[in-house]
Amino acid sequence: MSMSIFLVLDLEARECFNAQRLRGCIEGLPSISNWRESSQAVLSDTLLFECDYEYGNDITRIVVHKDLRYLTIEGVGEASLQAALEIQKRYGSDIHAVIAESPGKNANLSTVNTVQDLRSKLNL
Repeated sequence: MSMSIFLVLDLEARECFNAQRLRGCIEGLPSISNWRESSQAVLSDTLLFECDYEYGNDITRIVVHKDLRYLTIEGVGEASLQAALEIQKRYGSDIHAVIAESPGKNANLSTVNTVQDLRSKLNL
């Protein structure tokens, strides 16, 4: 079973991301490809947009949901962890990374500097 990372502004997922700000952060990431707006996505009723992010020899999918309470980064490999850190840097507010399948595994990304650091804080 593949794991995923949820990015949320608060651990109760009550606060919503700003759609324009989040879009700008993700569009500005290096090595983004296969950008799909909701009209092009398979689950267009729940997705705002999705794209692929490549880092090193790894690739992940970033999925932004229409309700903007969370976004999903598929997997927990190097690309997934780096994408989470890059989004935190660009968004400018504290963002929490939560392992979807194990919500007790979470980290405030503003306190993390490296992929290795994040891997350790999430107990991966």
